[in-house]
Amino acid sequence: MLNRIDLSAIAALLLLLPISTSAAPAPAPTNPLSDPNYGPIPGESQLYNDYTGKAPPFPANVTQPIAATHPGCPAPDDQLWQNLLSAEWIIYSFYQYGVSHFNTSSFTALGLPNTTYTRITEIRDNEAGHLRLFQTQISAASVKPGACAYDFSSLVGDNPEAFLGAATLIEIASMLFLTGLVQSAELDAAKGALTAVSQVETRHEVWALLDVWGADPFGGPSDTAFPYPTAILEL
Repeated sequence: MLNRIDLSAIAALLLLLPISTSAAPAPAPTNPLSDPNYGPIPGESQLYNDYTGKAPPFPANVTQPIAATHPGCPAPDDQLWQNLLSAEWIIYSFYQYGVSHFNTSSFTALGLPNTTYTRITEIRDNEAGHLRLFQTQISAASVKPGACAYDFSSLVGDNPEAFLGAATLIEIASMLFLTGLVQSAELDAAKGALTAVSQVETRHEVWALLDVWGADPFGGPSDTAFPYPTAILEL
């Protein structure tokens, strides 16, 4: 048999407890970048194609990680997109380095077309668009990785020819791991998005082979799919 509760005794004890009147803490502010409709939208804005400034375009002007805003479970392909976004920060930053350190005469001095610097700037813009695309593919339940500090001085320095050589290798690697990631994605929408981005990287590579190196862009009936696509950051 349950004992009767002495409410008067409990009330007396409560009166002895210290009472706090401080306000509840305000919720942490939400990063506006967590909203996929915030800022210029890839595919709808020309920013990601013909911005010619040397300063980083959106969203590359905000390099901090974007915290998760939803307590639920991550989406099936979140880790894939997180890995790819981390790699994309490196690729974007490489082209931003080229835009910042060189100009039109840097490449015409090598005997290259006077459109070479413009094309590099356009590729930089495309890569900034990829940053935003990958950010919006990651669900609100997962962190969207930010940039690190990258040092391209030993790889490129002030040598425009070294920059072009490295850019060519980067685009080859991009095609390889994007093709591999298509096979790793679970959602059909993710597979479609990865395929679409790989087509853009292929155009970057074809431009470099034709305009920069004067090489034959046709290497065979099929590109190679990198067998370990989730090891992108180890390349």
